[in-house]
Amino acid sequence: MNISDRKKKILAAVIDEAANSSEPVSSKQLQENYLSDFSSSLIRSELATLEELGLLYHPHTSSGRLPTVEGIKYYLNEMVPEVKAKASSLISVFDASLDNVSNALKATAKKISEATNYTSIMSISLYDFAIIENVKLLKIDKENALVALITDRGTVRDVISLSMEEGELESLSGMLTDIFKGKTLRQIENSDFIISKEIEKYKYLFECIVLMVAKRDEQENRLAIEGKNKLFDYKEFSSVDKMKSAMNLLYEPNTLEDILIDEDETEDGIKTIIEENENSPSKDCAIVTANLKIGDKTIGKVGVLGPVMMDYKNVISLLKGLANEISERLNKPYNKGE
Repeated sequence: MNISDRKKKILAAVIDEAANSSEPVSSKQLQENYLSDFSSSLIRSELATLEELGLLYHPHTSSGRLPTVEGIKYYLNEMVPEVKAKASSLISVFDASLDNVSNALKATAKKISEATNYTSIMSISLYDFAIIENVKLLKIDKENALVALITDRGTVRDVISLSMEEGELESLSGMLTDIFKGKTLRQIENSDFIISKEIEKYKYLFECIVLMVAKRDEQENRLAIEGKNKLFDYKEFSSVDKMKSAMNLLYEPNTLEDILIDEDETEDGIKTIIEENENSPSKDCAIVTANLKIGDKTIGKVGVLGPVMMDYKNVISLLKGLANEISERLNKPYNKGE
C-alpha cells in the first residue's frame, strides 16, 4: 500500500496517542498534541480516508478512531524509525551459562518488564551449542562419584552410583573426554553411541551420562516470564474474557514457547505477533520479540507481551538494543573462572 507522507504522519500520531491513552483518538487530540500545523478539517478528511483504506476504524459510536490490525502492521513494516537504545544497564545481571541460565533469564526479564511496563518474555536454550571440552569423574565415597561435563558454556554435574578407585576414575575421565570432546550436549542426549568391546564394561557409565544430560535439560527452565500483573494496568484487559485469555497464555509455557518458535525470521530479527483469529491463544494481545544469536544461529528470544495498542517505537528500539547486547555477550568466550 502506497500512502502519502501526510497520511503516514497522521496514522503514526493516532497509534502513538492510542498507545498512551488506550482510548479512541479524536481529530482535536491529534491537532493539539501532534499536528498543530494541520487544520482540523484536513485531519478529519485524512482520518476518513485512512478508515476507507482499512487502516483505522470507529469503535462503537465513538467519535474517535483506533488503528486496525492492518494499520498497526503497516506502521510496523513501513514507519517505525530506527532508534538506537542503550540496553547494557538492563542486562548487567545477564550471565547465560549452563550453571546460571535460569536465574539470569529471570533477573533480566524482570528488569525488562520494569523498563517497559509490559509483561516480559525471555527464552534460551544452550544445549544445542554447549560444546564439551572435558569430562571429569571424581570419587565421593565408596559407592558414589561426581560426573562433570565441562563445556564452553559452563558445567553439567551429577552424582551417580559408581564404585571405582581414584586411579581408574582418572583413566576413565581421559577416555570419556576423548569420546565426548567437541560434541554438543544435544548430540549426547539424542545419540546412541557405539561402544567398542574394549569399553563394553563401562556401558552403564555411558547410559548414566546420557540420562544425566537428558534429566538436566528437562529440568532446566528455559523460559522466563516476568511482570504478569502488568496486564492489569491496561484498559484493553479490563474485560474479564480478554484478561482470562492473556493469563491462560502466560500460564501455559508450552503454548507460549510454540508461539515464539518461528523459523521464518525477519531481516532485522524483530517479530511482531498480532492475531485476529478468535481461536488463536494469543488473541487480544500483541507479542514483540527479538532474536538472540550465537553466530548465525538463533538460540532464544527476548520480548514483551502487552495490549495491541502498544508503544511499539520504544519497545522495538529497546528489544533491538537488548538483543544486540545479549548476543554480543553470548558470542564472547565464556569465562569459567579457571
